[in-house]
Parts: sequence; structure tokens; C-alpha cells
Amino acid sequence: MSYQRYKGIKGKAWAMFSKYIRTRDKGVCITCGRPTKNPLSQGYHAGHFIPMGVCGSNNKLGWDEKNVFGQCMGCNKWKGGWGERFAEVLIKRFGKKYVEDLRARRFKVDPIKDWQAVYDYYKDKFEKIK
Repeated sequence: MSYQRYKGIKGKAWAMFSKYIRTRDKGVCITCGRPTKNPLSQGYHAGHFIPMGVCGSNNKLGWDEKNVFGQCMGCNKWKGGWGERFAEVLIKRFGKKYVEDLRARRFKVDPIKDWQAVYDYYKDKFEKIK
């Protein structure tokens, strides 16, 4: 996965956040359930239920652990995130209110102000689970 869409500390923060999510989810795709041998490979992504293009790349929802899960490249890229299946799995795991709450936040403006803090936070979380 390329992190070149973001530069500087924001790019480093995304790389660390993505690494944390993919490690947390142990290489299993949330939508199709297919495992990957290496959760940090380029074929396994940090996929968004509410897409970054909807909520905005500076908005906290795009960086929220409740909105982002490990997803294989096929589901994330080729199936466009497979939103319907994503919703089904989230409802099954966490309940309908969980999904409704994420959907309600999709257009709320809640910008991230400190990218270094985001990076540090996820670096610490990654170190604890790796």
C-alpha cells in the first residue's frame, strides 16, 4: 500500500495507523474473511467503512478504529470497499446502532489538529500488539 498520498508527518501517521489496524485484525479481511499470511503486506489494507473520500482525510472519522478494519486488496480496491457486506459484518459483530452511529458522523466536521500526536498514539499501540 502506498502512503505517498500524504506527505510529512501526516503520511507517517497514516502509515502507523494502517500498520496498527492491519496488525490488530491479524490479516483477516473483514468483508470476505480471507486470511493473508502477512498482515503488513501490500495485499492487505486498512479499509474504511465510511470512505475517506466521504468523511475527509483530515476528519477524525477517517482515522477512527471503529471505522477502519483490515481488508484484502480485492475487497478494498476492486470491490470499492464492498460497503454492503462491510455493513452486514459490522452489524453482526457490534450491532445496528454501531453502524448507524458511524453513518451519522460521516459528514460531521471534526478535524485532526495534531498529526504528531496521532503518529505517537498509534506507534505506541502498534508496539504493544506486535
